[in-house]
Amino acid sequence: MAEQDPVDVAPVAEAEPIYYFKLGSCDDKEVKISSEAIKQSKTLNDLISNLQYNAEEGESTEVIPMDNIKEPTLIKVRDWCEKHKGEPIPVDDESIPKNMLFEAHIFCGDTPEKVSFSDEF
Repeated sequence: MAEQDPVDVAPVAEAEPIYYFKLGSCDDKEVKISSEAIKQSKTLNDLISNLQYNAEEGESTEVIPMDNIKEPTLIKVRDWCEKHKGEPIPVDDESIPKNMLFEAHIFCGDTPEKVSFSDEF
């Protein structure tokens, strides 16, 4: 058997530690979400960044209040974020028009009337 040359192995980057935050629903329930998953929600990410919530030693002891959001909705948001954590965050594409023009033909009797309106998305 021929001797093989040694293979260079790239150093493995250390993974960022995962912390957990507690979201408090308006019906007094708590839903835990990881710091990686929170990045998938601009609203949650901004809330945690702007209000300087910290999770130390793996889990935040402070509950982040989510006024007007019940536990089933928070669970759905958490599940979606956890499912998509680590995926690239979509960037707002300025090339897609946000102001759309709609045209419709309305019939009043036998004569069609063209009506136009716009809507912003």
